[in-house]
Amino acid sequence: MFKDLFNDILKDLGITGYKRPPNLKCPNCYSVMKRISIKILGNYGNNYLELDFCQECESLWFDRGELVKALEIDLKEISKYFPSKTKQSVKGSGKRICPICQKQLTLVNYSKDSNIWVDICSNGCGIFLDSGELELIKLYSLNPLQFSSQTQQEKQPLMSAVSTTSSEEPSTKQDSDTQYQFLNDIKNLAQRIQKVKDQVVYKVKQIEDAIKSKNILELKKLMNKQIFAEELNELGLINQEIRNMYQKYGNQKQIEDLQTHIQNIIKFIDIRSNSLKDRIAVEIEFQQEKEKEISSFELT
Repeated sequence: MFKDLFNDILKDLGITGYKRPPNLKCPNCYSVMKRISIKILGNYGNNYLELDFCQECESLWFDRGELVKALEIDLKEISKYFPSKTKQSVKGSGKRICPICQKQLTLVNYSKDSNIWVDICSNGCGIFLDSGELELIKLYSLNPLQFSSQTQQEKQPLMSAVSTTSSEEPSTKQDSDTQYQFLNDIKNLAQRIQKVKDQVVYKVKQIEDAIKSKNILELKKLMNKQIFAEELNELGLINQEIRNMYQKYGNQKQIEDLQTHIQNIIKFIDIRSNSLKDRIAVEIEFQQEKEKEISSFELT
């Protein structure tokens, strides 16, 4: 059963809420956020969810309990209302402050193993998401294994998203050979996709560690390179092989599952790249300002 880490943290802390100001300031760029209302189609009629949206950097703030409700929104609607970043990056101050209690937000791995790093208020006021992260969390909630890290024993090609068995018995030896080749092709591509996913997850963790440890030399190196270029190139090659499989075998669910998984990994890379690049740029700028202040102080 999907669990919301934010609720777990609030429960453990047992802290009461703070008074909410009428106009929240974005923790990233300090612009005044807009309070918006979204219709949710539930089992018991329509409900409306209110949340705070930054029109400058396209980030979202969720008061306590709002994110759980937001995940009831259909994935297509989330993509419609909150598409991945369409504007240029808006730099913040380096520190992200809770817009309600003014305490510095804490960076956590959402649901502990999603590899989607988000900012939460340890006082229980709410959770802050960069542009596109709500869509990633929705994708994760639909299939937690897609973005999570796993042990070697737990790993299976595509994490059981792709079945390599068939309910239909081959009628001839030729059919049997074709089916064997088909399943073997599926298995090989699934393993390649899994390898790419593992590389992406590893890089995300390394970058988050560098940001948290304020390793400026490493961050400067990352700013001057395409972080996931190798992985995107491999996914492009796999996509071409999938198109060839459609021509060879026709429409098959296993092929569709492979393609869907690739699309989700590419979306994950796109959204995380934007978020990580923003964080790296902000951290470098923040540290450089601190160094200037220290230098000017020493000169005086």
